Amino acid sequence: MCYCLLYKIHKQQIIDGSGFNYTFIINKIFVKLRKIYLNNGGLINSISEDFMNDKAISDFTNFENTIKYKNRYFVDKSIIESLKSIYKCTSSSLERGLILFRGRKHKDIDDKLSPLPKDKIINSDPMSAFCGRATPVGINYLYLASHPEVCIKELSPRIFDIITIAEFSLNKEIKIVNFADSFPNIDNYLETLTWKAKLLFNEPQISSLPELDYLPSQFICELAKLEGFDGVKYHSAKEPYCVNHRYNLVLFDLALANIIETNRKIYKVNSIEYDYDDLQISAQHL
Repeated sequence: MCYCLLYKIHKQQIIDGSGFNYTFIINKIFVKLRKIYLNNGGLINSISEDFMNDKAISDFTNFENTIKYKNRYFVDKSIIESLKSIYKCTSSSLERGLILFRGRKHKDIDDKLSPLPKDKIINSDPMSAFCGRATPVGINYLYLASHPEVCIKELSPRIFDIITIAEFSLNKEIKIVNFADSFPNIDNYLETLTWKAKLLFNEPQISSLPELDYLPSQFICELAKLEGFDGVKYHSAKEPYCVNHRYNLVLFDLALANIIETNRKIYKVNSIEYDYDDLQISAQHL
């Protein structure tokens, strides 16, 4: 818990009202606590002892800015090679028969009486493919999750919404880029790049331009597909960072998983909880 709290504090770069920057102190504590955490079986291995490689941060930021604001389809060859190295380091597989879940909200009153049919759970029409963290407009990928609870959170439902959760089974062993589990021991530059790529997938999208903000993660997915991977596994932005056993999976081919039509269940959302912090900012400071 402390490890995850410090990770969150560091990301927010907390500065108190007097202007004193705690980042340096937190870095030192973070490094020591990371060693203890990992030595005791911790699952998160996302930061090196020097915390972050400045060149890697600069290179990745340049990649994000280039693909968003300068050149939509072609980026520097060096970042492409670095991304390919990330794929090799995070490559893993998921076994045939693995059970995963997908949820869809009911939009019509009549839908509430029974689970949604297959054609409403799987969208196979490219003309209606939405812009997502991994999916460019017009290209259909299959988003799945490890647990029904993750599916429900990903849908951002309202109270009393009705949701169908369907089970899916992988029909073969698949090769994936794994941004959900611990990183292997790699050099500081590549580790930092991997950490930055991982954040693209597990940080909430808060702007009003997802078609712009999702471009870097979409590029990473498209390149992974080109390199022969079947999908990407990543933490849900709706789940606490430290809940490592829960994850999302995006498959580049809808045919890689089969829906188990007899295992479709209906859920009703009874309550929604929010966790929030007082940022200690009042109108007099504006």
